[in-house]
Amino acid sequence: MRIMKTPGSGFESDLMNCYDRMTHAAGSLSMRTLGVPAGAIKCFSTTVQTMKNYIRTAYGNSDSFYGGSEDDLLQGGGQGNPAAPPIWCAITIIILRILDMYSPGVSIIASISLVAITFSAIMYVDDTDIFIFGRENEKIESVIRRAQDLADRWTRALWESDGVLRPEKCWWYPIEFVWEGSR
Repeated sequence: MRIMKTPGSGFESDLMNCYDRMTHAAGSLSMRTLGVPAGAIKCFSTTVQTMKNYIRTAYGNSDSFYGGSEDDLLQGGGQGNPAAPPIWCAITIIILRILDMYSPGVSIIASISLVAITFSAIMYVDDTDIFIFGRENEKIESVIRRAQDLADRWTRALWESDGVLRPEKCWWYPIEFVWEGSR
């Protein structure tokens, strides 16, 4: 963007309790799309949905528990479950594929290797940075509209998988290059 002096925009988002809010339907469909066997998914889902969690101390186990039942199934990955991060990864891979269908966000060519790179977001668990680079001669207003559309699609896709943004940790910024003396 700096070299070509094209406008752009960024949208930074953070989610609330991404592992605990995952629905098993979204996780199952995402994992099946990526090739995970149905039996493994069923084993995980039925275990988490009906598990019972007791408190254990030096004085013994608690009499009461927190858990699911056939009538009230638990959702989410389960606290401390090593399967939760890969399931969340599967869900976000599908969401990012959806975003890429509408707008690749950023297309660049590496200056030395000449490798073309296209991406919509950079993620670390539930922290996501979504980028839009302006096209040649595109005005900042158009870039902002495209950025808003991509942010809306991201938010809707998260909502459909039961994810929710943490508003106090979300923000966006426009980038526009203005030549001195041009305004």
